[in-house]
Amino acid sequence: MKVFSKDLNSILLESESKLTLLATSLFLGIIFFGLAMLYVSPQFEPIYHGKVFCEMSSSPFDFAKAYPLQNRILAPLLGYLLFLRGDLFFILPYAFTVFLLAAFYFYSRKHANTPLESLLITALLAFSSLVFLPLISPGYTDSVTFFFVFLAFALASQSIQKSSLFFALALLNHESCVFILPALFLYRLSFKANFFTTFIFYLVSCIPLLAYRYYVSQHMATEYSLDFYFSTNNLTTCINTWNLIPSGVFYAFKLLWFFPLFILVESYRRGDNLFLFSILAAMFFPLLQFIIAYDITRMMCISFPAVVLSLFKLKEYWGNEKFNYFTKYLFFFNLLLLPAMVFKEGLFPLNPFWLEWFIHSIQNTIQ
Repeated sequence: MKVFSKDLNSILLESESKLTLLATSLFLGIIFFGLAMLYVSPQFEPIYHGKVFCEMSSSPFDFAKAYPLQNRILAPLLGYLLFLRGDLFFILPYAFTVFLLAAFYFYSRKHANTPLESLLITALLAFSSLVFLPLISPGYTDSVTFFFVFLAFALASQSIQKSSLFFALALLNHESCVFILPALFLYRLSFKANFFTTFIFYLVSCIPLLAYRYYVSQHMATEYSLDFYFSTNNLTTCINTWNLIPSGVFYAFKLLWFFPLFILVESYRRGDNLFLFSILAAMFFPLLQFIIAYDITRMMCISFPAVVLSLFKLKEYWGNEKFNYFTKYLFFFNLLLLPAMVFKEGLFPLNPFWLEWFIHSIQNTIQ
C-alpha cells in the first residue's frame, strides 16, 4: 500500500509538472465526476426546477414569461452567454461540478498538501451529495452556487475584495447562501482581519442580489418570494417534515460529518475559538432553512465549508501520516454506505445504475 501511495504521488507530481497544476486539477475533476456517475444512477432529463432553469437559459430576462425562479439568475445567464441554452443547459451544472472538484484539489495543493493528500480530500468530497445533486436532478444549479461559495471561503484569508465578489455571485445564483454568510464572516475574522472592513465588504456583497430582486419585482411577481416562504401553507409543510431532518442532514455528507464534529472539540481544546465558531456557524445557520424549506439533504449541502475547512484543519492538527491513514479508511467505509436524499416525501436511496439493473434482473428471473 505504501509503495502504491508513493507511485501515485509521483504520477500526480509528474502530471502537475508536465500539464500544470490547473490542468491536472481539471483532469482529476473529470475523473471523479465520472466515478460518481458510477456510484449513483445519473439522470439526463431535466426535472422540476431544472426544467425552469433550462427555459430561463434561452431568455433569462424575458419577464413576460414570469419564470417562478427569476430571482436566481446567475446560472441561466451563464448558460445563455455560453450557448448552453434550453436542452443543453444541464451541461452547465455538470461543468461546474467538475470545476468544484478541481478547485478542491487545486486549493489543497496550493496549501502545501501533497498530491496524495489532496487526492484523498477530493475523493472524500466527490462521493457526497455535493456531486450527486446535479447527477440525479439535471438542470438544478446547486453546483454553481457551491463553486462560488467555495471560492469565497478559499480567498477569505487573502483578499476580502475577491471573497466578497465571489460571494455576491453565489447569492445571485441562490439566496440560500445567506445562511452560510455568518460562517464566512467568522472565518475571515479568524485570520485577524479587521472587523469593520470585513463587515462592510460582506454587507456590500448582498447589494447586487437585493438590487436585482427589487428590479424584478418592478416587472413581475415571482412564485418563490418571501410571501411564499412565510405563507401558512409552506410553514405547515415544513413543520411536518422536521422529523426527517436528522436523516436528511446525515445523508448530505454521511460519515464526513465526523470532521467538523471532531474539529469543534479539538479547536475548543486548543483555544482556536474563531475557527471553532466559523465551523459551528456553518453547521448551525443552514439548519434554520428548514423553517421555510423542505428539500432537507439538498439544502444542507450549503454546509459543505464546515467539512472542507475541517479536513484542512485536521491535517494541520494531526500531520501527514495520521491524517492519511485515517482518511483512507473513512473514505472506504463511507463508500459502503449507499447514498440517499431526503425530501418532504421521505428518504430516497440513490442506488447505482448497475445495482438497479441487477435487482431488476433478479426480479425478472423470479417472476
